Amino acid sequence: VITGEHPFSVAEEEKFREEVLSASVDWARLDPFPRLKTIVENLLKVLPERRWTAQQVLTYCQHDFAVDVQRTWRGFHQRREFARQCRALIKVQSSIKGWLTRIHYLRDRIICRENAAKMVQKQFRAFSKRRQFLRARRALMVCQANVLCRQMRRAFIKMKLDVTMAQAYIRRYLAVTWFRRIRSKRTELESHMENISEMISKYNMDAQVFKAQFTTKNIAGPLKYLESFEDYELTKAKTFGNDKTAIPRVTQIQGDILKLQEEKNHLMRKLEDQQRKGLAVDKDEEELRRALGEKYSDYRPMMEDVKKNLKRIAELTKKAIALDIKMQHPYIYSKWDQIHEPYNVVENVLKNDESVYRTLNPSLDFTLNYGGNVFVAEIVLCPGDVGPASIEVFVSNVMDKWNFVKDFKCSREPEQVFVLPGEQIAKYLRIKCVNNVRGGNIVSVRFIQIKGIPKDA
Repeated sequence: VITGEHPFSVAEEEKFREEVLSASVDWARLDPFPRLKTIVENLLKVLPERRWTAQQVLTYCQHDFAVDVQRTWRGFHQRREFARQCRALIKVQSSIKGWLTRIHYLRDRIICRENAAKMVQKQFRAFSKRRQFLRARRALMVCQANVLCRQMRRAFIKMKLDVTMAQAYIRRYLAVTWFRRIRSKRTELESHMENISEMISKYNMDAQVFKAQFTTKNIAGPLKYLESFEDYELTKAKTFGNDKTAIPRVTQIQGDILKLQEEKNHLMRKLEDQQRKGLAVDKDEEELRRALGEKYSDYRPMMEDVKKNLKRIAELTKKAIALDIKMQHPYIYSKWDQIHEPYNVVENVLKNDESVYRTLNPSLDFTLNYGGNVFVAEIVLCPGDVGPASIEVFVSNVMDKWNFVKDFKCSREPEQVFVLPGEQIAKYLRIKCVNNVRGGNIVSVRFIQIKGIPKDA
């Protein structure tokens, strides 16, 4: 009971029986309890005459019993007195603490009332001023929207007319070029078919002459090899020792003739379609002439200017280099982002490494070439694990006044290139990520590079 272990081994029954009969006990486990060890040793004697009785055990246990009783009573009395003093001290402390707490509460209640009154006044003043500011800002935004709408509408209508004229000229040029090419192919094909027709006519005439030599349907024995062309070729090869025969060649020529006839029919149908399209192009040209009137004479020079301008922009796009860019303004991060994601900063998009910038519908504003005028050719975007599904591109020459350029559809490619339309001259560029490729709003971007040519280069 004292050690929590059996005095004898219980693993094997024979060993347990021998230890019980011989009183073989490991007394080292009772060394911390010397009085108990003495009692157990005398109770487990093998010889009955040497074994202690109950009277002997009681006599041994009552030795020094009076000393233990006195020690126990003194300890109980001192503990009771100490507990009484502790309860009295706790009551005194609780009374003093309650008094101090009431005094602090009354003082803090007065201060809180004063602070609450000041806070209510400050919030009401802020509400009034903000309401006035929002009313004035809405009125100003309505005025700005009306002016900008008129300006952009005029610019759009002018650009639409220019693009329509350019498209009509380019389509006419492509149609005329294609028609001339088809016409030349048709001429070559007709000449080739005439040669084939002449050869067939010649062969037919020779066949008629050869047939006229035989007045009867019976062919003489020596001329049996002339009964068919195949027999003639085989006989010629055997008689004159010529290993080459024209039978495969004739078969091939017949197949070529059939293919050429099919090709001729296909080209004739295609030529008819092109003639109809050419008539439609001429009709469009005539309608354009009537619509422009006297201004039709300016149509060709304008189209030449448009072509030269497009070629110049294409050459500039090929010569575009990576521009020096930086963020237009410092970005403000929430306290949660600063604590939990201190590495998630917008400057990560300027570094071509494994770091990414992840946020809700990011709108990234860049300053190009240290604020100088730049021809913007293309944008190279490397998305993160959840890249954008579409982006909107804006340009500007003045801060916080953006002109929309185009929206681009993105894919899951590790590197995507977006070529800007027209000639975009700007100092600042904005890339707005609408949503991600999974349909959500959290977008991650790894690297962005903008290519172009500085205007002073």
